[in-house]
Amino acid sequence: MAIDKEKMENDFQIYLMSINDNLDDLEVVLKEHYGSEYQLDFTIESLDKIEDFLSKQLENYAIKIYPLGKLLENVSTYMGEIARRKLSGYWDLERDNKDFDFGYPMITDLDGLPKDFGWSPIQVVFNFKRKKKIGLLKRATKSIFRISI
Repeated sequence: MAIDKEKMENDFQIYLMSINDNLDDLEVVLKEHYGSEYQLDFTIESLDKIEDFLSKQLENYAIKIYPLGKLLENVSTYMGEIARRKLSGYWDLERDNKDFDFGYPMITDLDGLPKDFGWSPIQVVFNFKRKKKIGLLKRATKSIFRISI
């Protein structure tokens, strides 16, 4: 099966243009769950509530405005934005088809890390979906900050 690199690039550009919408959509469902005062604050600590919410949704998905896959994408976008904002990184796409993260958005050029280092938060979210280990999202995001020192 041939890889459609043009489609992959186009999908990534759409993703980049949708980052703020993804964050807004995540905040909407979190406000419904935690109350109207809830706001995404882009801290590591905020991942506790997001992970609690995600684990409940994985048990019994109740969001009507978008499917589970979109929730997973929105959570991973939020995790990536925490790292990007704190470590001055950039969203990029893994284009090496031999890489495990091929085709996924990732955060690159993070302060204190090698230029060729990239972090794909969606892989962490997929792992959480499979294993449902509480604390995984927070630990994985914290690890980016530890290795950047």
